[in-house]
Amino acid sequence: MEKTRKDRALEILGAIINLWIFALVLLPWIKTSRGSETIFQYEVHVLKGAADYSLMSAVLFAAPVAGAIAALVKAICLFRGTGFTKSLVRITHFNCGCAVVYMAYFFSFSVPCTAWGYMWPFITIVDFILNKYALEYKEMDRRSKALDKKHIEEKQERKERLAFGGRYSSGIYRILRGVARAYRGEYILLTLCGGVSSTFLFAALGIRRMFQTVHTGENLLIGGGLEQIIKDTMMTAIILNIILMAFAYGVYGSSRRRAMGGLKNLGARSDLLVVDRVMEYIVSSLISVAMGCGAGTVIVLSIKHWASEAASINGAPLSPVMYLITLGFYGVLTFFSLMVNYQISNWQTNSETVSIRKERLPRKWETGASLGAGVVFMTAGIVSYGGKLSSEDLKYMFYSILGAGFIMYGISGMLARYTRKGNQLLRTGRSAMTYHFMTTAMTMIILTGIQFAILGPYAIRQGDVLMAEKPERLFPYDQVMMGDEKDSDLVLQMEKIGADVLKVPGVRVTTAHGGPYTWADILANTNMGVLWPQGQHFMIPESEYYMLKDKVSGDSRNSRNYKANLSDGKLNLKGSDVHVVFQQDSSLEAHPFEWLMYHGQPNFRIGQPLDSYNWMNRQNVYPEHKIESSEYAVLTGVFNRGKQENLVVVSDRYFSSIRESQKEGPDVMYLVNTDKVKGHSDEMNRLTREFTRRHKADSRWDREIRPVYSKKAMIKDVTTERIMRTVVNTMTLIILMFASVLITVLRFTTQEEELKRKYTLLFYLGTDSRTKKRFVRNELRPYFLPAFATAAGTALVFQKISWSMRQFTPDQVRNSAVGTMAVWLVFLIVQLILREILKKKISKMDGNQA
Repeated sequence: MEKTRKDRALEILGAIINLWIFALVLLPWIKTSRGSETIFQYEVHVLKGAADYSLMSAVLFAAPVAGAIAALVKAICLFRGTGFTKSLVRITHFNCGCAVVYMAYFFSFSVPCTAWGYMWPFITIVDFILNKYALEYKEMDRRSKALDKKHIEEKQERKERLAFGGRYSSGIYRILRGVARAYRGEYILLTLCGGVSSTFLFAALGIRRMFQTVHTGENLLIGGGLEQIIKDTMMTAIILNIILMAFAYGVYGSSRRRAMGGLKNLGARSDLLVVDRVMEYIVSSLISVAMGCGAGTVIVLSIKHWASEAASINGAPLSPVMYLITLGFYGVLTFFSLMVNYQISNWQTNSETVSIRKERLPRKWETGASLGAGVVFMTAGIVSYGGKLSSEDLKYMFYSILGAGFIMYGISGMLARYTRKGNQLLRTGRSAMTYHFMTTAMTMIILTGIQFAILGPYAIRQGDVLMAEKPERLFPYDQVMMGDEKDSDLVLQMEKIGADVLKVPGVRVTTAHGGPYTWADILANTNMGVLWPQGQHFMIPESEYYMLKDKVSGDSRNSRNYKANLSDGKLNLKGSDVHVVFQQDSSLEAHPFEWLMYHGQPNFRIGQPLDSYNWMNRQNVYPEHKIESSEYAVLTGVFNRGKQENLVVVSDRYFSSIRESQKEGPDVMYLVNTDKVKGHSDEMNRLTREFTRRHKADSRWDREIRPVYSKKAMIKDVTTERIMRTVVNTMTLIILMFASVLITVLRFTTQEEELKRKYTLLFYLGTDSRTKKRFVRNELRPYFLPAFATAAGTALVFQKISWSMRQFTPDQVRNSAVGTMAVWLVFLIVQLILREILKKKISKMDGNQA
């Protein structure tokens, strides 16, 4: 075959890419304690026996070197014009194999490489794609032209065949209106689900915008504020909204599909039916958005009025832009919902057109493996959730409920196998599990996951917010100032105008990592530098700790179980051992003192955050300290949602030895009460501003670390965050309950025709009322009892772990349980009502109610 200009251009491009692959191995490739080095420099250090150099890495560096040599050979051949021969194809495959070996080792074990090291395997992949294209592009072009020609011919033939020169009579439009009225129930359901989704969107975004003007700045890396609440819940809520709307479209579509078939038989054109359906969707969406914006406006304005009257918080007015943003978000949700609905419609069509499709039961080894995997996942999730580093992480709840799903699958398989071996009456009563095992089991597992989300994490959060302390009780002092001895002149002036100032000596301590992280964050740290954020706390001596505890000893907010290492209540700390006081709102999840602790012990340094250090050697600059004990108590105030500014207590002797040498950041905490400052508020504000100006530099690493913490500002932050959390949780619970109901209804909708034939046959066979009622209970049982029992039992386990991790008192446990049980009660009522409705519907399917 004659070589074209395009062939030669591809050869030149391939040669350049392969030369680049070869050149990359000559550049600085790997990061070491001595800086960036080439592969060959690294190999020399290994041969010399240098420390901190891995022999395994040196051996596996042979893969990219061999690949580079092969790439050089290929580049020379391509420059000579040999073309993409079979030998060069084998070289390409060899290069890809070398890249796979390289990635499998160096990426898996996070060996620090430069940008060249990360680039090399991806350039190899580009070369493989180019090689594939060069070999096949001519055949692809020929096939593409043939397909285009065939498509044009088919399109022209269809146009001529379906030419419609006339016009519809008015009767077709009356028929369409009649069909729409016949299915108005499904249309109302579709509109209602869309209204719920748009209400959630408008309420969440509106409250966030309203409170942004009164809420102080926050560090998104630390998390917990308004932005973090939106970030944590918005993605979950969007997914739930998509599922909710997709199932609503599914229920509506399954009913309309049969009507569309009848209209086609009457002569209605496909284009007309498409326009009719699109118009219905558009009208439904506009009504849903209007309903949602209206309901959301009422919610936002009601909360604004309540916040103004009860908490003296005046939020920003609603902006017309919020309505446009809600419309845009809803449009995106509708698009993804229709995509999900397309898959659902395929499943529905199969379920409706096949009367009884005997689905395969799991084999014995599959049920055993499923049970084993379920026990492992469930145990790992529960144990990890209660660990020191878990921070009550939701992913461990997901592991447990995934394990519960495996267990349910295994038990269901065993039950189905037993049922098939039983008599005909038993098989008929459990036909859903016997003949539609996979569909029934997957529906049970999905319902279990949704119901666990309702009864577990979201019910726990709702109960925690309802039982939390009043915001005023989280801040014992009007102002907490982080300064040093040089501020004595300002403190003296404050005392002269009536302020009560308590001086507490201390030092700033900084943990290596002070916020949640993912392994993607670790892998993205290619330069092995500082991993932000670093956590900032305050260290005080043991004697000052007892003094602060005495100051608030009569306050019920500090009545949690106090855990110390001695029964007499004295810490008696030895050496550098520490006692951590987590100053945290009880409605928030427990969290570790430092997120990257090794063996459960934190790494922190005496002083402020470092701007740069080698992440691989962080234990040298952030040494490990032993946490002897810990407790939850509010001694100075809840700042940064309890994730920073916690108190680290050490022995007086150890504190004295480090305070003299520590010169970074604040070394005195001034606790100020201004009850007696009357008529001098302007002077007090001036002194506070001057104090803030002096120590402004202490906030340069984190804007939430402030020289002065004001009680009024902190109360506004806590109040707005709780309102936001309550509204978002409530809306999410409503959506989850809707989703649970819709999935159950949709499951029975897809098998409605089959159930009608089944119960009609049973009626003509003379089945008595008692037996029929038992059959109906068997039809309903898989979708109610197993899912609820599994979800409730698992949720109770995690609720108990949360109480234990936060060291709740019996009163707090009781109050939290009341809030959680309120959610359980509402959900149980919804389930009972749904069960009765479905029970009556199934009982009437033969025309004779049981």
